[in-house]
Amino acid sequence: MKSKRLVLHAFILLAMLGLGRWALIIWFYTSIAFFLSLTFKKEGFSYNVAALLLYLIPLELLGRILEANPFIPYEAGKYVTFAILVYALLRVRIRRGWWAIAALVLALPGMVMVNLEAPVKEIVFNMFGLVNMLLGALLFLNVYITISEVKRLIVQALYPLLVLLFYLIIVSPDISTVDYELGALDDLTADFGSNQVSTVLGYGILLFGLLFFSKWKFSRISFMDQALFLTLTLWSLLSFSRGGVIGAFLALSAVVVLNLISKKRKNQRKIRPSSVLGIVLVLLVSFYVGNTITGGSLLLRYQGETRGTLLGRKEKDLNQLTTGRFDIFLRDVDIWRRNPVLGVGVGNARAIGREEYDNPKIPHVEPSRLLAEHGLLGLIIIAMVYGYPFALIMRQKGLLKRSWMAALLLLGLFSTLHAATRTMISPILFGLAFININEE
Repeated sequence: MKSKRLVLHAFILLAMLGLGRWALIIWFYTSIAFFLSLTFKKEGFSYNVAALLLYLIPLELLGRILEANPFIPYEAGKYVTFAILVYALLRVRIRRGWWAIAALVLALPGMVMVNLEAPVKEIVFNMFGLVNMLLGALLFLNVYITISEVKRLIVQALYPLLVLLFYLIIVSPDISTVDYELGALDDLTADFGSNQVSTVLGYGILLFGLLFFSKWKFSRISFMDQALFLTLTLWSLLSFSRGGVIGAFLALSAVVVLNLISKKRKNQRKIRPSSVLGIVLVLLVSFYVGNTITGGSLLLRYQGETRGTLLGRKEKDLNQLTTGRFDIFLRDVDIWRRNPVLGVGVGNARAIGREEYDNPKIPHVEPSRLLAEHGLLGLIIIAMVYGYPFALIMRQKGLLKRSWMAALLLLGLFSTLHAATRTMISPILFGLAFININEE
């Protein structure tokens, strides 16, 4: 079965190179129809809904890269995720997760006060990500999968990711000819936003890491798995966008820490030191190779250096390290200070930033956006989304569930700190973190 899937996805890659966006459009809608058809049966319902959502993450990004709009709308991921979650929730008996419903209710006043210049656009762009996060949590808190299905989920999700990876490699210029300036690069991300590409590739790093930790294999050849993992990590590093790599590293580190502090119980297998060492070696080798290719620029990039700081024209501060995101954060917090109760309404933080702060940039940090646009209610939502889920981790009996939950929450929520909810990653990973895993 694995060999057939590899051949199928290799064929899809060739079709994309030959037909471009039309091959992707066919793939996108065929995938949705295929997985949805499998959900009509009660058996395997939970797995197939989760598999579809994970499978679509790279496809959404490819749709943006190949400019498949309007056939695959730019925000298709948010629409499709919302539709799938609503469909699935209608099939599930809700017994847990009322906190997610409460958070949704708290977000309503901000949506009523939406920026009237483009209300639908502002709600979709700013709110659908958060809505999908909460709907996902509500759904997956009430469904179950087995350990074998967890493995299948990870393997299934890697196929479209590898198509994305090799597409980027093939259409990119010779890496030795790229001018590696000390900023995010679009040269090796098909001239598309490197932040989004790095975020999705970082998600792939996490998936490979979870496979290695569990001693599972993607292919039948360990060397091939390691080579794919290294290549994926290297390409994410060469994007010079740091968010995806840092997020994946934090998520994998959390898995290791949980395994160290958790007591081993019956039928539970802890991570072997050799698995941790293997992942560390892959990360170190990929960074060394990337730093060599870039003539040392990669290391400088992760040290927060820019051409300006090296020449002494700019001071290396927190705003410099976060590529301007700290200024956006401070702007949003100041807007909240002036509008503490209900905030200024969805989409208005950017408008006010343009008019009153000389900072027209769209929100990149989801918590500060929630404060500015939802006020005190936004602060409560932050506590529910960024705090409460982590309090639930140690209550989980199974080590695999703890590790799964911590890893997906960390990567999903960390992504909202540098890319808000631009991609499907945050809503889907946040929701899937809560899925119940039968470890018996």
